[in-house]
Amino acid sequence: MAPHVPDSPPHDPAAAPAMDPALAAAMADPTERWTVTKGSLDYGPYSLAHLVEQIQEGEVMPGSLIIDNDSGERHFAEEHPFFGPMVEQARQMMDDRRRAHAEVAHSRRARRRGVALVGMIGAGVIGLGLIAYLVVDSAGEASEETRAGISAVDTGKLEAKITFPKPTAPKKRTAGQRGGGGGSDTLALDLSEGGGTERLSNDQINAVVQRHGRKLGGCLSRGQGFANIEFIVDGPTGKVSWVKVNGQQTGGLYTCVNRALRGMTFPKVDGPRTRAEFAMEL
Repeated sequence: MAPHVPDSPPHDPAAAPAMDPALAAAMADPTERWTVTKGSLDYGPYSLAHLVEQIQEGEVMPGSLIIDNDSGERHFAEEHPFFGPMVEQARQMMDDRRRAHAEVAHSRRARRRGVALVGMIGAGVIGLGLIAYLVVDSAGEASEETRAGISAVDTGKLEAKITFPKPTAPKKRTAGQRGGGGGSDTLALDLSEGGGTERLSNDQINAVVQRHGRKLGGCLSRGQGFANIEFIVDGPTGKVSWVKVNGQQTGGLYTCVNRALRGMTFPKVDGPRTRAEFAMEL
């Protein structure tokens, strides 16, 4: 059958492979003379235009068998003298589409993984920031409590309870005993020496202690937070001459409090000594 110039509608060159001129001329023939065998199944018969459409849609691929029912000729699709180039171009277009689709899918997966990774990193940073904030906030609260305790000492809440021990009578010696007897504490607290009888008052001692309350509070902040303090002020000099903290004269808390008290200067009085005692707590 001699092909003649077809009167078919034009095809979009971007959507369909280029067509052989002789094949294009035969497109107008409506005769259904073409059968396609794929595997063990036969499809058709198709007209020439319908077969070309099947090829362009990827339904006829290399390995399919195209049969001309009029002449009995059989050719594999990729080897057919008319359809071979079109089949190859259609196959190439399908491969390009699959690659483009795979690239798009891979890009989407990569973006999702990137978003998930950023989210995980962000959550980790937020978690670390929250932990750091809680640690700093807790430390700030503890520091604020310590400062509040020291401030309370410094604003007049530290009251000294002053005691005036009675003069102690000398102990009687027993047979075989030498020396004066008695420990250093007893001698230090013996206020029965001669001279005037003037003693410091509560108000006088409190006024001096409160001016140095921050130093004393600092000692407690490094210790156990509590101290019972006993000390003796020498009358003529106004200086502290003896200190005991929680019944002891050793240890870091004693050393700190002793240094702070001995740095204080009390009013001078006409009397030997004044003993004072007070408690501090943060």
